[in-house]
Amino acid sequence: MRRGLEANSVTDWALQPRYPRYLVHLPFLYRADVPGSSGLEMGWTFDLSERGACVELAQRFPPPMTLHLTLQTDRASIEVDAEVVWAGMPALPGGILHGVIFTWTAPEHLQALRDLLPSVGPAGSTGVRLHLDLPITCHLNGHAGPLLEGRTGDISREGLLIFLPQLIAQDTELEITLHTPGEALRMPGKIVWVRPAADPAPGEPIAHGFRFTSLRWCTPLILATLLGKAVQDPPPSRRPTRTRSPR
Repeated sequence: MRRGLEANSVTDWALQPRYPRYLVHLPFLYRADVPGSSGLEMGWTFDLSERGACVELAQRFPPPMTLHLTLQTDRASIEVDAEVVWAGMPALPGGILHGVIFTWTAPEHLQALRDLLPSVGPAGSTGVRLHLDLPITCHLNGHAGPLLEGRTGDISREGLLIFLPQLIAQDTELEITLHTPGEALRMPGKIVWVRPAADPAPGEPIAHGFRFTSLRWCTPLILATLLGKAVQDPPPSRRPTRTRSPR
């Protein structure tokens, strides 16, 4: 928390009017205000409002632990100080859910949060999609033969925009290996849409929407790290034609 600034207590917050909650999945960096903290960790929001969030973390923090969060969006990073008000119990598979209230937010970051939330509506759900250009190899389930090579176009917790040298039919199940700088990540899923170019040039890759069907718990945290890096290293100004992303 910022010293010298008044923070709302849990009791005061509970007595205030409720703010609409939005089902928004955003990756974030966080640092716990605890001696011996190992530095920045990664997490995901489960839902979000102007005054707090339900977040998914890899470890359990008891109330009233103070956390500093840096939410990663496709527009900007939003920094907030938060206080844990409840913590769930570990469950497999998955992380640990926590309820947090925001105790301090810089005015410009609060405005960025206010601009973000109404775009989905209280009943809506969205996940941040960020440009990410990495090589992939694909293995079609139940099919022998060489691996297909391609590249990613963007990424979220739910899926990938991928470019492949040939058309793969919708609903085809396959396993993608994402070759990151740190390690190779295997991700099972299926093709949910295909968008060939209207007038393709010879050898032009074909855009596909790929949705994850099963991920180890640690994989979403690695994805969060990739998404955070994508925010810090934005794509060049010349971008390919916008295509639909997997939903």
